[in-house]
Amino acid sequence: MQRIGKISRFGLFLCVSTLALSACVSDNGLDWDLRAGGGDTSDAARQATAAAPTPDTNGIISYPDYQLATARRGE
Repeated sequence: MQRIGKISRFGLFLCVSTLALSACVSDNGLDWDLRAGGGDTSDAARQATAAAPTPDTNGIISYPDYQLATARRGE
């Protein structure tokens, strides 16, 4: 087999044919990242733009799993 640089002709042919065949595939049903569900991030985007919760009179913000203390000016 004759070499072109370090790549054989067969390897070059294999790469070119793979690229040519992949260009023929329609991407309607192809899942490129192999995750089910299509990777919908619209819920996360809506939560990211939601208004920040307001702390109570003691400066505590309560979440379902934890609490967060906020500092006031001068503290």
